[in-house]
Amino acid sequence: MEFNYVIENRRSIRKFTSMDVDDKLLMELIRLATLAPSAHNRQPWRFMIVKSDKKKHIVTLMNDFYEKNKNSVSNTMPFTASVIDDCNALIVIFRDGLDSDRYLDTLSIGASIEHICLGATSLGLGSVWINDIDPVKEEIAKYLGYGNLEIVSVVAIGYPNQNPKARPRKDISEVVLK
Repeated sequence: MEFNYVIENRRSIRKFTSMDVDDKLLMELIRLATLAPSAHNRQPWRFMIVKSDKKKHIVTLMNDFYEKNKNSVSNTMPFTASVIDDCNALIVIFRDGLDSDRYLDTLSIGASIEHICLGATSLGLGSVWINDIDPVKEEIAKYLGYGNLEIVSVVAIGYPNQNPKARPRKDISEVVLK
């Protein structure tokens, strides 16, 4: 697939078919993520593929947290939990780094996440970069057996069951400073 086509056609997919995504494709997405640039070549990312029961437990953690804290957290949390429930797999992205390099490591991990999303598009998969797990990320990390690492974000992966139109973008003249 042509590079520009992939960039121009990447969408945040929030509805997925029930078709299983082969683990080889998921591992290919992680391989692509590891090719992202990282500050000082630190490669601070760690990835975990989460499916079925573990994924459902994450949904439960999110919904339980929301019910107890609905007045102080984003009202999108239940919808995001349903997206996670609907997708075939989650790729959980952890940060493994020193606090002194936190800013640079976070930028590097953002690049790796974009590689996952673009890679998914190139493979005919859908993806959505999710941050609504933030209020329960420590609990999720402990549940997954990596309480010593920080979860930065998760990406929901599956075969798309929707074809959203491109979202409006600012004109190039609005974003280029002179």
